[in-house]
Amino acid sequence: MAMSDARRISEAVGSWLHFEFACYRGGLFSESVLKAAVGSVLSSFPIGVDGARVHAEVRHCALGNLRRLDYALCLRSGNQIVDSVQVAVESKWADSSHCTAENIGHDLMRLILVKRANPSAKCIFLLAGSVNSLALILKKSPFSKVSERNSGLRTTETPTRITFNYNKPTHKEAFAKAIKDWGEERSIPSGFVAKSYGLHPQQTDSRTVRFQAIAWEVTEVATKDLNNVTLW
Repeated sequence: MAMSDARRISEAVGSWLHFEFACYRGGLFSESVLKAAVGSVLSSFPIGVDGARVHAEVRHCALGNLRRLDYALCLRSGNQIVDSVQVAVESKWADSSHCTAENIGHDLMRLILVKRANPSAKCIFLLAGSVNSLALILKKSPFSKVSERNSGLRTTETPTRITFNYNKPTHKEAFAKAIKDWGEERSIPSGFVAKSYGLHPQQTDSRTVRFQAIAWEVTEVATKDLNNVTLW
């Protein structure tokens, strides 16, 4: 069975971090180091359109002039706004002060809007960092380890359906700012479905793995719009 794009990216980035750490380069790790790893694995993907390449800081028509995708496999000339992508990736470094529930919510909203505009695109959120920092982040919004419906993104392969609900504290913490900001400019989908493929590399019994990565693919976006944006 073919490996999913999200799993391929998380396994590649997690393995790369483990390799770099084994080479005593862990002290260089920050969010910026993900560019080399993500760029390398995305560049290995089959190209769906002649001339498509991997680019960073991509302007997409679904996001407007100011907001950009971290990475995208797409056809682009210069710094023009693209109207379609083959793969879109947003990433966060778990050890960074920028890795907050609110900022993760904004990243996911970018992917949701791009997925709505390009239904065939693979839209992936990547989270990587030290094992301890990842564990802390995954205990907070918008993530959840429980199986309760509409609670939060899970780390298992079971798809998670999130229907935005302003009465849920976890939803408000992660998505309220993104919904308010984006809702001033465009309609917001009422929810989305995302699927993860677990942490990579998998932890050993003796806990020798110090850095990991995990990714979620936004596989579906609600066709219905969120009709209570002002309540957020």
